[in-house]
Amino acid sequence: MKKTLILSSFILILAVFGVKAEDKYIIKLNDSVNTLSADNITIKYITVTEDELPEYLEAGVVEFYEPEYTVELFDTYESTGTSAPSWNNEMIKISKAWDLGCFGNDVKVAVIDSGVNAHDDLKDNLLPGYNFASNNTDVSDNIGHGTYVSGIIAAKANGSYIDGVANHAKIVPLKCFDTTKPSPSAALVGNAIRSAVDDFGCKVINMSFGGGSTWANQTLADAVNYAISKNCIVVAAVGNSKIESIRKTLMFPAAYDNVVGVGAVDANSVVSYFSHYNASVDVVAPGEGIESIGTYSEDSGTSFSAPQVSALAAIAACIDKDITPQKFSVALTSTCTDLGTTGRDNYYGYGLVNAEALVDKLLENTEVFISPFSENNGEISSTVYNNTENLLQASAITGEYESTLLKNSSSNNIIIGAKQTQKLTFTPSTDKFKLMIWNNASKISPLALYREYLK
Repeated sequence: MKKTLILSSFILILAVFGVKAEDKYIIKLNDSVNTLSADNITIKYITVTEDELPEYLEAGVVEFYEPEYTVELFDTYESTGTSAPSWNNEMIKISKAWDLGCFGNDVKVAVIDSGVNAHDDLKDNLLPGYNFASNNTDVSDNIGHGTYVSGIIAAKANGSYIDGVANHAKIVPLKCFDTTKPSPSAALVGNAIRSAVDDFGCKVINMSFGGGSTWANQTLADAVNYAISKNCIVVAAVGNSKIESIRKTLMFPAAYDNVVGVGAVDANSVVSYFSHYNASVDVVAPGEGIESIGTYSEDSGTSFSAPQVSALAAIAACIDKDITPQKFSVALTSTCTDLGTTGRDNYYGYGLVNAEALVDKLLENTEVFISPFSENNGEISSTVYNNTENLLQASAITGEYESTLLKNSSSNNIIIGAKQTQKLTFTPSTDKFKLMIWNNASKISPLALYREYLK
């Protein structure tokens, strides 16, 4: 495939991603050059042969280069078939987040994987993505791995009994793996990571793959650090192997700083026989006999524990839209259920993720919480949560708005007990809608908080 590099003084037509089987290098292009795919996806990393490398260096377009290396999807392991459907949702205590109306509502999650198929239980939460393996917009999944991962995050039981952990989140499929590229260059993955942020506006990135290396993996590290600098939460599986010595091996990107590395446990909270154990493990999540959608049937692997944490990141982002990767990591690790050796250890990290404790942590300084709106058959609903020990008596004022002007408003008195919720449902006649909660119905102020709906 050919790409055009546009420099300030000249244009180079260079063959990349289709080079001969010689020694190869990954190049990070500097800011003097702008490369776009035919679909206007920015390309910052390219792969060239050893013979082609000097041409780029002489042109002055190289920020850094390193020997090419590849990454692989983590293998899946067969289940015993004894687990109940969606048992993992119960194990990570997701029900409180759902009770509060927090389903990862409209948070964009990039799934860098083998693509995603439009399954009936996922199609409503599936957004357009990009195929970096073939440089086009066809993200159909001919492996099945990416579809399975995406279902764990955001499937909604329209035609089956599987609910994803964040089943109102939006999946952005960024395909780097297919049957012809089972081990793609890290250049493809680096481009997908940056594109997730710059081109698709994703808040969370899930990576259920990795690779080890004896040299510094600057390409992946550079891309990951870029995503994190843009306040994107990056989650990765720590790796699978049945060989004990290999399970101690660090796998990247999970082993990078500021990436949430996820290991796997079984239904008894025991570390899975295949889960890598080392310094990269930050937390663990259920990883054996996990149900999802697509071509697999109840499979196991850290590939399927990581997306549960990505889903929790989406839920955290719908609670706090400005949450940073650092704040999420602290909240996540400080609320885990400790397993193994007291404190952090290489098998369990900080422990089993606990969605209920995570939500409580994120809302610890919030007296009243209004959930994001959910839509269903022309109605929208929001859940109001009284996060105090006192009775909440307030006014719920709703209406259409333009700028700061509220029109066609109506008011309902609400009474919510301590630590209780109330679901409010509306049928708006506009694409702009506001729900406001006043803690004193007789005064215009003080305004407690509000939630806006923009279709």
